[in-house]
Amino acid sequence: MERKKLSTWFWGALVGLVMVGFAAPNGVWAKTLKIGALLNFEFPLGVQCKRELDAVIPAFNKKGGLEIKGERYTIELIVYDSKFQAETARAAVERLIYRDKVKFILGDETADAWLPVTEANKVLVVCTSPSPVVRSPKYKYVFQASSLNTMSPVAWAWFSEKYPHMRTVGSVFTDDLKGHAEAENLRRLCKVFGQKILDIIFYPPDTTDFSAIATRLKTLNPDVFTTCAGGPVQDALSMKGMREAGWDGQIFLYVTLSPGNIKKVISLDYVEGMLGSVAGTEMPSPPPISQEFRDIYIAKYGKWDNPEVLHVNTWYLLIEALRQSQSLDPEKVANHIAKGMRFVTPQARAMTISRPDLNNPRAVDALYEVNIGRIKAGKFEIVQNIPIEQGLKYLNLFFAGKK
Repeated sequence: MERKKLSTWFWGALVGLVMVGFAAPNGVWAKTLKIGALLNFEFPLGVQCKRELDAVIPAFNKKGGLEIKGERYTIELIVYDSKFQAETARAAVERLIYRDKVKFILGDETADAWLPVTEANKVLVVCTSPSPVVRSPKYKYVFQASSLNTMSPVAWAWFSEKYPHMRTVGSVFTDDLKGHAEAENLRRLCKVFGQKILDIIFYPPDTTDFSAIATRLKTLNPDVFTTCAGGPVQDALSMKGMREAGWDGQIFLYVTLSPGNIKKVISLDYVEGMLGSVAGTEMPSPPPISQEFRDIYIAKYGKWDNPEVLHVNTWYLLIEALRQSQSLDPEKVANHIAKGMRFVTPQARAMTISRPDLNNPRAVDALYEVNIGRIKAGKFEIVQNIPIEQGLKYLNLFFAGKK
């Protein structure tokens, strides 16, 4: 009899221990929600995003996970390397859908190659991609989470108002898909807001010596120099090259800058007076969610090494859409996002917006508030906050093609 009682107690305790492993920290039983992700591990920002997700998601689960209609879900992230190759990325998405059975995917710049697959299977995609295909009205389950398409018009419009006397522009971009897309964007910005481009020079992505390029631009003596798409190293080295060539005009970056990352490559003396957009995580006094992100990152990796937050915005948009819609049905979540929703990321406050210029009335893109910073005496300071409402006015001018 005693042996039977002991056996019953043992198996009961064992079952209890197993069940505790599936309980959220607050004691509520938790299910698992699988979310897929594609990242390019050959691109530094892809590697950074993986590190960020590896810190943020366990912290999210530890706090209780996702609550949908009274049920708790811990997140299981399944990540594949897209290698920035269409066939590789498409195969990875097919694995996520058919083998891993995910209904939600965080996507990267390869989305064009596999959107037909996710659309056919009604899988919701939140991605980071400059491609206009992502914002096409023919797709119903894909949304742009980053500020790639909307920050530059807002920042450039502000700069044009603040510095109307700076009329000529010189720039360098990587000789690849991203660089040429940004060059075309700059051409349109200058056409709408009234600047003249003196030259755009494309360079191999692994370039480290910008002396010849900078000398060529310096002879044209533009009022403004801008660059992006090269990443922290090449962007910083191109700015250093301009200063070493003797050019002393205004550096203005319309994408988010990180003084910490620039400082890893060059002395901030080379970019004294530089203006540019900055993420909340790099502000002298970060907003609450930005500070929380920094704290989580430091707890995981021991220090803050100035990671870019461009790609991790996909996580914050998706998880907030799930919360707000209180649904795990991709169609219901997609409809909620498409109506226009506000969300907050470590970068800034944001909202999803429609793209009437692309004949898409659904809110498929993202508009962020923009904080403009400046390097002054080797330190970084915020000089302007452009709220979402003002940014939308600037953006509508850009879409309309006029000031």
